[in-house]
Amino acid sequence: MPKRLERINELIQREIGKIIFHELEFSEGVLVTVTKVETSGDFEKTKIWISIFPEKISEKIFQVINRKKGYFQKLLSEKLLIYRVPKIEFILDRTEVEAQKIEEIFKK
Repeated sequence: MPKRLERINELIQREIGKIIFHELEFSEGVLVTVTKVETSGDFEKTKIWISIFPEKISEKIFQVINRKKGYFQKLLSEKLLIYRVPKIEFILDRTEVEAQKIEEIFKK
């Protein structure tokens, strides 16, 4: 991956994390983490993986985040000093949940 693309991914990950933290209020005990960002080589799109705990409310919170995607896009464009901010797409990251389930199976 080219250095510039790598830096853009890191910057988007950091800024989207801050935006979600400051713009949304979650009940106590809810953890939302931006786990990965992958921007296309032409800088048209960026996929943002989000991990949400506890799992039982992750779908509901993910829907809230997805509904505010346009607003987050606007805030991100104000934060990033690049010519064109890629269009964002959120993806619910279930890697940690799946790993936990596998770990529980092995413990039995």
